[in-house]
Amino acid sequence: EPLETTDTIHYIIHAASPVGRLDFIQNPLSVISANIKGTENLLQYAAQNPVDGFLFISSREIYGEPVSDKRFISEDDYGVVNPTLVRSCYPESKRMAENLCVCYAAQHHVPVKIARLAHVYGPEYSLSSNRVWEDFIGKAISGEDIVLNSDGSGELALTYVSDAVSGLLFVLLNGEDMGYNVSNTSEIVTVRELAELVASLVPEKKIKVVCREPKEDMGYLKNKVAMMSDEKVKGLG
Repeated sequence: EPLETTDTIHYIIHAASPVGRLDFIQNPLSVISANIKGTENLLQYAAQNPVDGFLFISSREIYGEPVSDKRFISEDDYGVVNPTLVRSCYPESKRMAENLCVCYAAQHHVPVKIARLAHVYGPEYSLSSNRVWEDFIGKAISGEDIVLNSDGSGELALTYVSDAVSGLLFVLLNGEDMGYNVSNTSEIVTVRELAELVASLVPEKKIKVVCREPKEDMGYLKNKVAMMSDEKVKGLG
């Protein structure tokens, strides 16, 4: 819905979006609505009520399927997203939202910055959101085996939540360009390594890590997505 308030707003940080993989399959229109309608409503408010800063929280998924074999992608390494997949509701709407930000900056001079996140972890996450680390922790708590719907070789570059928050605020206040990866390349782990680590924390439950091929569309990315380079944001300071 459009933002209606009589308060004076200095900064807008737009992070509202469904992000669970099952959301992408079961509620794709709500994902699109939050990312496109929600973003434009906030940008429209900022155009009519000038703010000191506007930060849009985007995603690694906007880079799509890499066109090179680079392990870490920079802010200019855009690949392909297949728009005919329901699962693409998330990266495609994030891409359109980024373009909305760029256009509002150009046409209405809204002071927009874009920060792309991936694999932020920390306390206070919901165990029902279907993200990989929360799913693993939920299985460990319940004493169930951790089942991987892959061979577990996919890599994750994890970013702790307080590091992510400080990075977001730093980009909002100090960003010189439009877009930045807010990521951490020093905590890289494969999906299987993460599963085995979580299982090892509850040895008394004797849970196993099991790999299998998914039998249906479970909302996982079908293509390989590279990890994000952190060089640009580090260069910012």
